[in-house]
Amino acid sequence: MSTRATTGLGIVGMAVLLGVLGDSLLRATPWGLNLPIWIAVGAAGGWAVIPNRPPRAEGGGSGGGGAPVWVALFFASCLAWRDSSFLAFWNTVAVLAAVSLVVLQSRGLRLRSGRIYEFVLGAATSGAHAVGGALLLTPDDLGQRRLSRHGRHAAAIATGTLLAVPVLFVFGALLMSADPGFDRLVRATIDLDYSTISSHLLLAGFLTWCSAGLLRLVVRKNDPFFAAATGWIEQARHKPSLGAIELAIPLGTLALIFAVFVGLQARYLFGGEDVILATAGLTYAEYARGGFFELVAVATLLLPVLLVFDWLVPHDSVRARMAFRGLASGLLVLIIPITVSALFRMYMYVSAYGLTEDRFYAAAFMGWIGAVMACFAFTVLRGFRHRFAFGAIASGFGLLALLNAVSPDAVIARVNLSRIDAGKGFDVAYVERLSADAAPALMARLTSLESEAQCVAWRLVSERAERGVHGGWRTWNLSRSVARRMVRESPRGCQ
Repeated sequence: MSTRATTGLGIVGMAVLLGVLGDSLLRATPWGLNLPIWIAVGAAGGWAVIPNRPPRAEGGGSGGGGAPVWVALFFASCLAWRDSSFLAFWNTVAVLAAVSLVVLQSRGLRLRSGRIYEFVLGAATSGAHAVGGALLLTPDDLGQRRLSRHGRHAAAIATGTLLAVPVLFVFGALLMSADPGFDRLVRATIDLDYSTISSHLLLAGFLTWCSAGLLRLVVRKNDPFFAAATGWIEQARHKPSLGAIELAIPLGTLALIFAVFVGLQARYLFGGEDVILATAGLTYAEYARGGFFELVAVATLLLPVLLVFDWLVPHDSVRARMAFRGLASGLLVLIIPITVSALFRMYMYVSAYGLTEDRFYAAAFMGWIGAVMACFAFTVLRGFRHRFAFGAIASGFGLLALLNAVSPDAVIARVNLSRIDAGKGFDVAYVERLSADAAPALMARLTSLESEAQCVAWRLVSERAERGVHGGWRTWNLSRSVARRMVRESPRGCQ
């Protein structure tokens, strides 16, 4: 059999294995140890079916996946580390993103110099092949000639099976009616839970189908969708362009608005509560509460605006390029105090009312926006636009890894519990949505809470500790395991 056919059969065999294994592992929720095991088997299977593996290329262009495979394994393992639902969602997204990076590497792309549209195409291609890639497995891929020699036997078996079904049904029904013992024997033999069987078949079939499409995409180099889309974009060289004046008017206006806003914020930042009350006409709490998410939106929208204007700058116009870089640099400088103002408002609000998930993750998102803007300044504004996308994606992976390391739910619990020492109120509602990640902080300060708050905290830890217990080792999670141990060892309870 040809190498192509052997590889095709290997893809199908590995896809079936992943489907059956995935049905056994991933059916148990919430995911824990099961996901990283399944991802590891998939990575090993993909590596095993690649024919004539090339040596690892500089810049990560090998077909073997390289660093993105380890990224996928790391974030999959984070589901067995942290219990936070927010982190679980984004860790799963990170796994899917890393899979799309593996796809890009299989196409020979150097990730460090990949353009934005190439990363978008990589994600779209991965999704498209997960849905329909298995259809691209041709008969030649599966060893058509060898299979055809057995086609007559397969047809005979299928025909005989079809003929046997009505015969068994008619005579079996008659014999069951004739003898109660035979009836009990048949019913005990075929008494199956068909809904459960259907559920297993559907999940295993779905995972097999998706795995076959993705494995084919990584192994085969002749992907029509990716090649056609990339070629069309590369050939579309005609684009609108803007001169120095057209660039200066909108970006200069935006810079002026930013400068006026920054000037007003400086008075609030350094003037204190009296200036806020006299100038803004707001209470301190109203000022702290209002405007934060609007400022987050301003910082977030600035980046795509600058990317679009950079794309519209003609490469052969030095004057337009210099004008854009100067105005873009000014806007990036002005966005710093705007970001500081937003974080200052958040700090004030947290000091007054405590920390919640929304407030924590919004501040973390602002930190990522700042990192992406710094990447923009060091790549796009210096003429290395092709390095921006990789830097933005890497910074996103880095932020998510940092969030897993610091455990946001534990931070939220500690910050709110520290308000007790400062003589401020403790709102137990802020911890009722937390996961088992907050168990160590809550149990350590349990005795310092009022009786009602103790009951709420105890129930929270107990309930979170029991999540996924029915799944056994498949849903094992470190935070939930620690919470169960703390509940067992703690002498306190709540009726």
